[in-house]
Amino acid sequence: ERLKIIAAVAMCESGNDPFGAENTDEEFVGRKNGHKGIETSYSRIVHIGLSYGVIQFTQDGGALGGVLQKCNEKNHQKFVDVFGDNWQELLT
Repeated sequence: ERLKIIAAVAMCESGNDPFGAENTDEEFVGRKNGHKGIETSYSRIVHIGLSYGVIQFTQDGGALGGVLQKCNEKNHQKFVDVFGDNWQELLT
């Protein structure tokens, strides 16, 4: 039952490419460079950071870090190949 729920949510978040979905936190894009970013009713209250994947694992909530940790544990060499010399900083 859980997988059915996840699959239904994933279709809304990512369409046909479940691991190609990303949210680059558009509400905050450019604010550090003096731009306004996309204003929403919550953009000055909530900041989720980057989110990625089948059900949008979020940076701010910590789920994205957990996914990265699992990826590293599963195949450390591939993790290093993908993320390069800063792989340890990414996990930190």
